Amino acid sequence: MKKFLINPLIIILILVLFSQATGSVPYSLILIRKQYNRVEYSTAKDKLEKLLYELRGNDLQRGKLLLACLETNVERNIEIYKEISSSGNSALSFIARTELAKIFYALGKYGKAIKVIEQIPTSASSITQMEALYFRGLCYKQIGALNSARNDFLRVDKGRYLYRSYMERAELDMETGNYKGAIEKYETIGGIHSNPVAIFKLGECFEITGDSHKAFEMYHSLKKLFPKSLESAKAIDKMRILTSTNKNKQKENQEGGESLGNAGPKEFLSVEIPGPYTIQFGAFQNSENATKVSLNLSKLFPNVRIETSYLSPGTKLFRVRVGRYAERINAENDSLLAIEKLGVASRILTIH
Repeated sequence: MKKFLINPLIIILILVLFSQATGSVPYSLILIRKQYNRVEYSTAKDKLEKLLYELRGNDLQRGKLLLACLETNVERNIEIYKEISSSGNSALSFIARTELAKIFYALGKYGKAIKVIEQIPTSASSITQMEALYFRGLCYKQIGALNSARNDFLRVDKGRYLYRSYMERAELDMETGNYKGAIEKYETIGGIHSNPVAIFKLGECFEITGDSHKAFEMYHSLKKLFPKSLESAKAIDKMRILTSTNKNKQKENQEGGESLGNAGPKEFLSVEIPGPYTIQFGAFQNSENATKVSLNLSKLFPNVRIETSYLSPGTKLFRVRVGRYAERINAENDSLLAIEKLGVASRILTIH
């Protein structure tokens, strides 16, 4: 949690506010800020907690903001940010409310997060405005208010969250069936920033729209450009499925779609990634759908199972999986068997 809470932007904003404030800033507070920048967190926190008793007014609120960056207890963080939010300094108050909203987002309390930053003052610094819009958009997305989420992401037009907001807009296009819009955005992101996530998503868009040739090209490029990325392993599985579908033309209506011609070199059919492995045949939010898939798979695999996990508090995900394989090639053979016998596509995952 500490990694999430300690945001370098807070320190930048504190510096800006220091420079704009009338009067001098306590030198001891400046020294503590330097210790923070040198990652001397423990020393900085001890000195700051003693110094706070001597600070007054806006200096006290700035000290509390710095203390919140050093605090590792979530409940204490919330308490500090609430104290600052109720202070008379509107600029510092909004910084605190934005950080508070980020904590609520991390805890899955999306409604609370939205309420905290429901009003975004135009007088706030552009850095804080962009950050608040981005996280409020994420919260709207989580509760299914997709239009509100899109509007917030559209309003992020500068800074470190511009690129992330563009990615979120592309994902929203996918969720709402606007694959043309998603393709345009992912092509821009993938081309300019060479982002492996964008390239993988682009491949998925091409798959969904039936352009298996371009999908394979995207996965192939991803594997070559970012061999150590998490998306590379997923791209390899996608290529394996597309290649297998091409070899079984009677199954051309399965996932992977049309023929890929000569695409799919043998090297992609078996790639060693440290195991053990399992085969996943889907992840569902509806348990009935997971049960139907598992019953179908039980014709071939007596060891099919449904694993339950949580996306967020109260939201379950049911993963249909088969086996635990020491060797990837054995998992691949069973995966291909499922395609051939049942027409069911899958992914091979490592078990952590």
